[in-house]
Formats: sequence, structure tokens, C-alpha cells
Amino acid sequence: MFRTTSWAQVSPFNVDQYALHNFASMSLLDMTVLGKSLTTTFYGSEPRYSYWNGCSTGGRQGFMLAQRYPGSYDGILAAAPGINWDRMLPATVYPQMMMNNLSYYPSACELNAISSAIVAACDGDDGAEDGILSAPWLCNFNYSSIVGTTIAESAYNGPQSSSGEQLGFGPSPGSPLTVATGLAVTTCTGNHNCTGAPNPIGYDWVRLFVDRDPDFTLDSVSTQEQLERLFQASAQQYLSIIGTSDPDLSAFKATGGKIITWHGLMDEIVPSKGTTITTAGLRPWTQMSGHSSSTSRLQAWSTAIWGSIHFQERLFRL
Repeated sequence: MFRTTSWAQVSPFNVDQYALHNFASMSLLDMTVLGKSLTTTFYGSEPRYSYWNGCSTGGRQGFMLAQRYPGSYDGILAAAPGINWDRMLPATVYPQMMMNNLSYYPSACELNAISSAIVAACDGDDGAEDGILSAPWLCNFNYSSIVGTTIAESAYNGPQSSSGEQLGFGPSPGSPLTVATGLAVTTCTGNHNCTGAPNPIGYDWVRLFVDRDPDFTLDSVSTQEQLERLFQASAQQYLSIIGTSDPDLSAFKATGGKIITWHGLMDEIVPSKGTTITTAGLRPWTQMSGHSSSTSRLQAWSTAIWGSIHFQERLFRL
């Protein structure tokens, strides 16, 4: 996505803000206006209804359309949305930072064995032993029951501050860590000689946008203070541009728009918990249902949402 420095930066250490804003939101409006204009020209009348359908980045774009351009679409299907972008991408390279700090790079077979052990231990928590964790919030796997689980545990728990605050979310327990877009990929040769292979999307984000140094390596993030500073820098610079986590969809609701989002619980790169917690804070829902928007109420509703969905089923509907 950000593989070339020439796309991300106009000069060394100078982010191309126009390209970033265009990618984050502006191109969505331009595309919509042009698309409707072409439709009107071709058919001789304006479209009666307009719908958006996107997944992952497309899911984030769906939420961005509802937040920034609420009158653009009548209906939005925003699947597995990459929202909380400013925190999500740095979190994808956290397991690799842990590998570097520990000088330990587990092979794929080790990590796959741990993931399989988690699934085996928690499979029945949802009431059905079918090889699928449909209730990951019930999984309290004892990582100390297996040796060498530090990297996997870090990946699933996600990065935290020194005070225990969640800086970013990890994938659900048991999710694959070693697939191409996984968070704990390593490349190994003979005699267990393995090296880390950071998620390229997250690595490029941290390298070219947050640190702004094309020569940046994850080795430079070796302390808790540096880790927290990295997340803080990403949020300070880019939350308002591409975070896409604004809970106020009242303007979209006022247009009569409808949005549906769902998230596969075994998503290995876009954490489903981020979607759950973000949608739990959507103000229009609390207004429509007559519930208070107090923190305790939202936390209870978040738990109820995550506790009522199943693998790749609908998560939220406005």
C-alpha cells in the first residue's frame, strides 16, 4: 500500500499530505460525484439510490463516507473495517518489535502449534466443538501451559502502555499469526535460523509516515517509552486525517442512511475487537434505543455485541 517512498513523501522526511488526504477521504467524494454524474449522463436521470460495499480498507472507507459525506450514499456495507487506523497499523508490527527485543524469532510451526492449542482449549466455550472460536471473549487460555508462547501472547493481547492502557488491539485468540498478512511472520532457513518479516503495511506506515525515515527499522523501538511514543506520534499526526473512529453518525442518520458492518472473528490483521468497541460508542444507536451513553452502559453494550455475534456474521446495523 505504501511500498514506495515517492508515493508517501514529497521529499525526505516530508509526508505527501495531499496524497494522504486524498487516500483517506477526498478521493471517496470525488469518485462518488463523478460516478453519479456518469450514471446520470448515461441513463438520462439521476440514480434513485446509491450504495457502498467495501471490506477492510473498503470498510474503513464506508465509515469515512458516513462520517464525512453523510448524504453521499443511502446504504453502506462496511465489512471488517480498518478503522482506528492510527493505532491499528502500529499494532501490526508490535509482535515483530517483541521478537527483536527478545532476540527470538519462532518458526511458523511453533506459532501454528500455539494457535491450534488455543483453539483446542477454547473450542467448546461457545457450546459447539467445531474447530471455530465463535466466542473468543470467553477464551482464557493459560499461556504458561506451553513453553515459548511469549510472542504469540504478545500478538494476541496487543500492545499496552506502562499503566495497562490498551494502545492497540491484537487479533482474537487462535487467529492465524503466520499467514502472509499475519503479525508474527518469520523467514527460516536450516537449523532454526529465523528472521522477522514485519507486516509490510504496518511497517511502511510506521517507517514512512510516523517516523518519516525511509531507513527506519523496528530495532529502534526497544523500550516501553519508545513504544508509547510511537503510538502517540501516530495518533497526534493522523487520527483526524485517517483514524475513521468518530462515533457521531447523527448526520448520516438524519439523511435516512443505513449502515451494516460485520467482522470475521479470526481476522489476522484488522482486529475485530476494534470494530466492536468503536461501534459500541456510536451515538445514534444510543439515541434511537433510548439508552444512556454512559461509559458503563457502553461497556455493557460492547460486551453484549461481542457476545452475540458469530464468525462472519453481522456485527452492527444503524
